[in-house]
Amino acid sequence: MPHAAPSADPAPIALVPLRTGGKSRLGAALVGERRDALTVAMLDDVLTALRGAGVHDVRLLAGGRGAGRVAAARGLPTIADPPPPVGGAPDPARPTAHGTSTGGDVRLRAAVDAALAGLPDDRPRIVVAADLPRLAAADVTAVLAHPADVAVAPTAGGGTALLRLAAGVRLPTRYGPGSADGHLRAGTAAGRSVALLDLPGARADVDASSDLAALLADVDGRGPGAATAAFLADLRGYPPRHVSS
Repeated sequence: MPHAAPSADPAPIALVPLRTGGKSRLGAALVGERRDALTVAMLDDVLTALRGAGVHDVRLLAGGRGAGRVAAARGLPTIADPPPPVGGAPDPARPTAHGTSTGGDVRLRAAVDAALAGLPDDRPRIVVAADLPRLAAADVTAVLAHPADVAVAPTAGGGTALLRLAAGVRLPTRYGPGSADGHLRAGTAAGRSVALLDLPGARADVDASSDLAALLADVDGRGPGAATAAFLADLRGYPPRHVSS
């Protein structure tokens, strides 16, 4: 049975940032088209989780032409990234708790902030990372159903996997190490109720070669979604028993 979004709330809007041609931290583990293929497979599993949670208004924040083509192929409304900031230096006004933001983190939050500013705020908005191959409908439902004004599901490294803003709430975003706690501090400073939700499908994002190795090994016993499993089945050493039928 699908995990329907709470009926008391207006229908939520999901914003999913997607950047093709990236994931350089995967190193030699995956190169070129294989990186983009993994990126798209993980996105498809995220979209499946959103649909299973009853979220039907999904908008893709596209970084690059490749991302725009992916969105068009799936019939998703597309919001284009704004131009990158001059210099690309980290924003000192919003440092992370556990390290320095990268230029990519700064560009991502600038793009997400611009996209959120263009969305109606009379509905809940949930920003969902595209690289969450284990995300389940139950994880999305848990974030949407929480009564806090600002609900955050962190990655294992303290990044932001899911960020939900209740109707009427606007908050500058942040990404990178420690950003989940940063969202909580920002929400509290704005006088909003906040919640940090430890959800199994949110913990395991895939940014680095070690993340891919953990996914291949299925270290937490929770296999990836069908699209990612099918991709991994083509990689040497991936156990066939983990592939969804």
